[in-house]
Amino acid sequence: MATPKEMDVVRRAYELWQQAGEPSGKDDEFYHQAKKELQEALDKDQPIPQRQPIPLGISTSFICDGTNRLASS
Repeated sequence: MATPKEMDVVRRAYELWQQAGEPSGKDDEFYHQAKKELQEALDKDQPIPQRQPIPLGISTSFICDGTNRLASS
């Protein structure tokens, strides 16, 4: 079974975070929601849409900490 690429998950989590008004303390929620959405798309054999790159320097809330999770800075 294929799994979503980490950067795709991070990008989607960032989008979800922005859409929710950039709340603090909900990094895990957005990460898991993004991973679930992308995994469901892969399971249905749907292509993962190309996302806009995350602009550097606008937020430090989402940082991949090397454990396949997002860490708050």
